[in-house]
Amino acid sequence: MSEKHRFPVLAMIIVLISLPALSRSAHALPNAMSHRNISMRVSPTYIVAEVCDGDFIGPIKVSNTGSLPLDLQGFISEGGHDKNGIPIFSDPSGNTLKCGVFLTLEPTEFRLMPGESRWIKVRAHVSDTFSGGAYPIIVFQGQPAKEMHSRELLTSAQVGVLTLITVTSRRKQDSIYASPNIEYVALSQDPVDKSLIVSAICENQGNIHTTLSGTAVIRSYLGQPASSAKLTPAVCLPGHKRVITARFKPFTLNKGIYIAEVLVNSEGNTHPSIPVAFQVAENGMISAIHMDLAHP
Repeated sequence: MSEKHRFPVLAMIIVLISLPALSRSAHALPNAMSHRNISMRVSPTYIVAEVCDGDFIGPIKVSNTGSLPLDLQGFISEGGHDKNGIPIFSDPSGNTLKCGVFLTLEPTEFRLMPGESRWIKVRAHVSDTFSGGAYPIIVFQGQPAKEMHSRELLTSAQVGVLTLITVTSRRKQDSIYASPNIEYVALSQDPVDKSLIVSAICENQGNIHTTLSGTAVIRSYLGQPASSAKLTPAVCLPGHKRVITARFKPFTLNKGIYIAEVLVNSEGNTHPSIPVAFQVAENGMISAIHMDLAHP
């Protein structure tokens, strides 16, 4: 991903999509932001669609919920997320087919009086050779109408709509797939209640988004089950990484050696991690972690 876009204004309020989004499939992004008398809202904030060239998605309702007239402009940024699922976006992409898909807004510039709303059409343009997933972020930036400008009103507000777009190939030789790769497994322990947290970093090496889920398992060194816990589901975009975790409720582990393993589910397939061995001391706390099971 390229460097985050910065806007040259005196004060900028950015709604950066703290996404349960990409960790839960609903309520993807905060849909309103206000500053003084500037307030705007968009609906929906999260669009999932399968498209062909020329299809419309949405539409998106943009509302001025503040007390000042607003001049608004819509633009498109290439989307992504960090390991924790927080969305990031690059410079506005413009009308290019760099990623195989671009979106256009109808209209791109408009004015809303206080209490007024407008529906914005969104059209998808798809390259003939593209298949897979595309994840543009639709951003609306609003500022007080020109005649309202003053030193005290040099402020703008920004809200965004996340998209998960799928393009199915018209060519039989092309395939759409997700391919999770578990890069690393880590263990941590709450020093107070001795509960365990098992985390796995997964990369999606496919060409479509996927929901990662599954189970973390703890066994004795001899293979006897000790406990298991569900991984918190998380959406992972292609070419990106996510941290998924499972928390084991406090339970007693006797002194000894144990094995932790993560089983990640994606698109009906299960992907096991490399087992991690750890030692538990007499007080129930982890005293050592070993990646090489031949030398615990």
